[in-house]
Amino acid sequence: MAHPASVRLRNGSRRPILMDEKQQLDEVKSYFKSWPLVSDLGPEDVDAAIADMKIRQFKQSELIIRQGDKGDSFFIILSGSASVSVRPQGGDEITVATLRPGTTFGEMSILAGAPRNATVRASEPSLMIEIDQEGFNQLAKRSAVFKNSMDSLYLSRGLVTHLKMTPVFSSLSSQAIEDLISQAMLKIYHPGDVLGKQGEPAYAFLLFKEGTFSLENEQGSQTIVIDGSEPRYFGHEEILSGQPWKFTIKAQCRLEVVEIHREHMIRLIDANPDWGVRFATQK
Repeated sequence: MAHPASVRLRNGSRRPILMDEKQQLDEVKSYFKSWPLVSDLGPEDVDAAIADMKIRQFKQSELIIRQGDKGDSFFIILSGSASVSVRPQGGDEITVATLRPGTTFGEMSILAGAPRNATVRASEPSLMIEIDQEGFNQLAKRSAVFKNSMDSLYLSRGLVTHLKMTPVFSSLSSQAIEDLISQAMLKIYHPGDVLGKQGEPAYAFLLFKEGTFSLENEQGSQTIVIDGSEPRYFGHEEILSGQPWKFTIKAQCRLEVVEIHREHMIRLIDANPDWGVRFATQK
């Protein structure tokens, strides 16, 4: 005898679903099986992933995730759309992106093991799949396509959010930010790695995301810990003046740095003269 169709609840139990809900579930399953981000998975792996997903419906303006909350799941938008906003410390909320069907969000917290770095609300009535951290880990383990896609999303969205929350960039238009992102690189340094040597040409504007580094010159050294409370960057004066590095910059532990090469920064200043004036007055 066939068992009644059911849907998994948050507490692990199941409840029967009505026919229209079952049709919705079948449609979602069909979508997931043809989702390009798991195109390299076999049928058994896809079925295993589907078994642990949740179907979520959100009303217009309904809160989905909140900045600062613990994050242990990610979402796939099936229909509708969602707005992404961030609130810098002591500042007003800023909308940084609109997400459309087929896109995902929430992966940043899982990848970084950190609280939600943005608030997401439904822009209209929306249908989504929610997959918890264990499901995410299984997908990343089984699917190289999924893992590579998540890594790319982590880089691009992480840079957008970080740049928007950095005062020196916050006044730029979204398009200018996107153009800047296309030229920026997120690089990982390890203990002892030298980012720049005193007296050598300053090749880039350095925006530090996470980690610890030291500044060294003939007068001594200073260790700086990046804890997210205050953006730290270097290369600003050197880019404008054409002078070499004033310090030797060295990683003290794993260090995440957004690097924007000097020629791209000069181009950005030329294309946004009003912003360039403010940039020149930054300390």
